[in-house]
Amino acid sequence: MDFAMSARAADHHERLSGFMVEDVLPAEVSYHAQREEVQERSGLSSLEDVPQTESNSAGRKAHSRRLCAARQARR
Repeated sequence: MDFAMSARAADHHERLSGFMVEDVLPAEVSYHAQREEVQERSGLSSLEDVPQTESNSAGRKAHSRRLCAARQARR
């Protein structure tokens, strides 16, 4: 089997790799620094520490009930 990339795939791979090296990877340091600053100002260590509201909880429960009903209807 030939697992070599096609010319089109190789072109996409080269362009994507260049974008990652030139734009994305250098920006990661800044991104993490900004994220840490926001977490320090908010006093929260992560999104998991954000309290759920009753409406969010009720919405998830209703969504779960609809999924269960849909699964049972398919049987």
